[in-house]
Amino acid sequence: MSEESNEKIICPICGNYADCNNRGFTDYITCPSCGPYALPSLDQKYLEAIQNKHLLVGYLFETKEDRRKSIKLGGDGLLLTPETINKILASSLIPKTSMQKLDKIILTMYRSGKDFESVMLSTDVFPPAVGYAKSEIEIRLMIDALCELGYLKRDQFSPEASAYIITIKGLQYAESLLATNTNSTKVFVAMQFSPDDHLVIRDAAIKPACEACGFTAFTVNEEEHNDDITDKIISGIKTSRFIIADFTYNNLGVYYEAGYAKGLGRTVIKTCRKDWFEETDATGERKNQLHFDIAHDNLILWKDANDLRELLEHRIRATIL
Repeated sequence: MSEESNEKIICPICGNYADCNNRGFTDYITCPSCGPYALPSLDQKYLEAIQNKHLLVGYLFETKEDRRKSIKLGGDGLLLTPETINKILASSLIPKTSMQKLDKIILTMYRSGKDFESVMLSTDVFPPAVGYAKSEIEIRLMIDALCELGYLKRDQFSPEASAYIITIKGLQYAESLLATNTNSTKVFVAMQFSPDDHLVIRDAAIKPACEACGFTAFTVNEEEHNDDITDKIISGIKTSRFIIADFTYNNLGVYYEAGYAKGLGRTVIKTCRKDWFEETDATGERKNQLHFDIAHDNLILWKDANDLRELLEHRIRATIL
């Protein structure tokens, strides 16, 4: 058994003080800002070459509570290798525009639960990582911008200069962001589960395509639950950023799930296996008729797993990211 050592270090990601527990060839670091993560002990020089490290800091800050819960439940935690860092920086959680950074701040304010109470936005309790900012100066300018937009206002009754309140306009905006799940990385997949080779398509094409774009795809049959299956479907769709619906075999459940998602305003990417869709009988008539509304949509018609993976990744990047 390898020896363990504990020490105080400077977090190599954000620069704050952190605890480090070395176990063999891995450093398990617990940082108050970045949360828990792990690093290979032998060679961490690649950290110095990371472009836009502030985005990595923001991601770790935003996801730290989920990682803490996962570790408590026996999860392995997050090992920061060059490969995982590249995936993080390509994740849909990373803001692509200045307005998306402001969205992170207003959502943090909203989730504080202090709708009409002061929230201290001093950088010691509200660090730049909240808004994926590069510096304290940038986060202060972002807070000023939210005030100019009417989403925040200084608390005139507080003696603290950094005390702010979220406005009614800010509450409405935050709730509109949550309704569209702009921060969700989940993707609900509606499809027929049999024959078994169709589930191979999920694992070999749909999941990898979503993962390449920073999302995690799932089907309702992948986890144990005690809820009614319909409740589980509804919950899965509500918490997803968008939906992938495969209409191969004309499963009625897929129509229901795609329609429900569309009613919520979620984007539905529709797919179907090309040879099944175009199969004809002896008279030349198409054997498998999709509903009129679906058949004339912009379906992704795929030939095999590799084809679907490529087409789906392109569609996600074009319409979601």
